[in-house]
Amino acid sequence: MTRIEGREEEIVIHNVYNPNEKRGDLRHKEGRYEGFTTSSALPLLESALERYHEKEQLVLGDFNMHHSKWDGENYRSSRNSSSNQTDFMIEMIERWGLDLCLEQGRVTRLPLDHRSNQGSVE
Repeated sequence: MTRIEGREEEIVIHNVYNPNEKRGDLRHKEGRYEGFTTSSALPLLESALERYHEKEQLVLGDFNMHHSKWDGENYRSSRNSSSNQTDFMIEMIERWGLDLCLEQGRVTRLPLDHRSNQGSVE
């Protein structure tokens, strides 16, 4: 239970880690999650959002996804392209009325060396 401004209000928090997609990963071959890696957290997140749809919900975590909606203008990578999972995440954001709280291009991960690109919301 979280106390907000003197009221008690239940908020469901979904802390998500979605593993990076890699070549050779096992993938769903058909259905709603076709093309997703079998280790994707998105099917579980969708199920949880549906389960608690009548409550306030907060979704946060490391999604390991790249898209122009959240990557910065200076971010250059082959990863900065759409994937089945990224398109599905955008669909969930729109369907559930979720808001991205970080502005576009906000660095969330510093590069391991100076040659690397900086990451944004992953």
